[in-house]
Amino acid sequence: MHVGIIGLNVGTAFIAQVLAKKGYKVTLFTALEDLTYGVKLIDEEPHVKLNLISNNELFNIDYLMDILGIEIIQVNNLSSVKVINDREVLYQNKSYYFDKIFVGSEIELRSCSNNYVTTDLKDVVSTCAKIKLSGNDSFKILELALLFSEQGLDVCVDKSVLPLDNDLINLMNIKVSERCEDAKDTVTISTDLPHTTPEVYGNEVIIGKSFKFKDYLSGSSQIVMRDYHVLTLAKLKLLEFLGRSIDYRLVRFEMGWSRNYIFTVLGITKSEALRIFPEISTSKITYRADDQFITVKSTYYKDRLLGVQLLIRGISCINWISLILALIMVNPNFLILDQGYEFLNVHRGLLENIILNLMTENRG
Repeated sequence: MHVGIIGLNVGTAFIAQVLAKKGYKVTLFTALEDLTYGVKLIDEEPHVKLNLISNNELFNIDYLMDILGIEIIQVNNLSSVKVINDREVLYQNKSYYFDKIFVGSEIELRSCSNNYVTTDLKDVVSTCAKIKLSGNDSFKILELALLFSEQGLDVCVDKSVLPLDNDLINLMNIKVSERCEDAKDTVTISTDLPHTTPEVYGNEVIIGKSFKFKDYLSGSSQIVMRDYHVLTLAKLKLLEFLGRSIDYRLVRFEMGWSRNYIFTVLGITKSEALRIFPEISTSKITYRADDQFITVKSTYYKDRLLGVQLLIRGISCINWISLILALIMVNPNFLILDQGYEFLNVHRGLLENIILNLMTENRG
């Protein structure tokens, strides 16, 4: 069976790897000049540059091409590739036929400048005293504010754009200044990373950032923004293709992390809910031990859960956060993980039980 994949990112690379190892012939169309950006967790590029992690590549591109034999067709621009239906692709007046097609998006670095991917952040930290953050990705702004604050830099950003509720923002040690005069030691970092997709005829799910969907919890229109979200969607679409009957729902997912903090949003925040619903209520619970804590805040409209905000300090659980997203998208009754947080003097499975209760409770 011959599978076509249009657009290279961590999600489509994962699909290509699994199918190639299973013996499928895989052809991948990409416009990336540097193919390594198609196998990286782009969200963690700042963490590599600031030496929090050593590598953010999920796969080695040479392994995909040379060992697994995935065919790469280099195109001038991904938007010039037309997906006619689930079996035909048209590029430069030539048709390519496949038994199955997966469609993804790609980062467009040729039009990028002064952002967290193309800027030498290590040099910025060593030469600048203040960072000005801009762009439309508010959750990445919050993450960068945490990262730079932990490096001892002042961060200039409009506090109103920070996406978590204020009571959670106040729990973080962020050195924020709302006024940022232009000075020699101030550098502006943008969070805007344009993405491109092929031209698609039909309602094909785009595996990648920029895919628009309806959030299962709040019913609001959202966009896939995080790499872990892309990976989860890719895994579900792959299982669907391999014959697993999965009834999944798309949930808005945002996350960020620094040396000391992890924050996550499932659904929408209180401030976002106030723009949509006439009346809302919230509840919050915190577990604390010394300077370590877990705070979970949920937002409701009547009996309906609209969103959950998680703020965690001093506990490394990034893998758990990404896994919990996959489980919620499929079935919250599967939240039976066993993590262990004994130092907080609580039973094993604390976070799992909190989320499970939020997803299944009926508030009167």
